[in-house]
Amino acid sequence: VPLDTGGPLTRQALEAQQIDVALMFTTDPNITKDDLVALVDDRRLQPSENVTPIVRRDVLERFGDAFAAVVDRVSSRLTTETLRDLNGKVSFDGRAPAAVAREWLSAEGLAA
Repeated sequence: VPLDTGGPLTRQALEAQQIDVALMFTTDPNITKDDLVALVDDRRLQPSENVTPIVRRDVLERFGDAFAAVVDRVSSRLTTETLRDLNGKVSFDGRAPAAVAREWLSAEGLAA
């Protein structure tokens, strides 16, 4: 069975019952669809893959601590569930990523 890294081929193999278990990204909106069940990784098989903001040094030098503070505020509100929901709006609803991001930032009081 051809698989990818938790992407559409893996999802198709699950739906076709060609496989019973798969590793998928927790921010993939597909894991909340149909009759899939996300298992608790109580043995820590898969290490945490936290979203970490990465910024070029020249950007920090140019915009300073105020920029870092904004990035920290955004980062502190991005939960796995939030990212899954935002990804679903893009994947399932066909919305533009920038529009989804703008809407979320505004709803969170983070838009300028």
